[in-house]
Amino acid sequence: MQSRLPVLDDDPDVAVQKEQIVIRDGNADLAFTGKLLASVAPPAAPKEQWQEYRIHETNGGKHVFSKVTRRVFVEEQDAQEAEVLTPLHPRCRRNC
Repeated sequence: MQSRLPVLDDDPDVAVQKEQIVIRDGNADLAFTGKLLASVAPPAAPKEQWQEYRIHETNGGKHVFSKVTRRVFVEEQDAQEAEVLTPLHPRCRRNC
């Protein structure tokens, strides 16, 4: 059994400020300047697919959460989703 999650292609880019493009199926891609905060994927694909998750922080202070569902079989397309969220002010329980 592996003791850590596998390395993703963009792991060396964690905390590096640069132009980012996050692809989304069925929606416009997201292009922004910011940094990748974290990326993670499971060590195995038990159901012939797996998810990769990434969190970016934009220069404007928003967060981009993305999920890519990878498929084992080449003939099956990967699915890519992403959402932009504005963090709450620390003293607010909801947007103020």
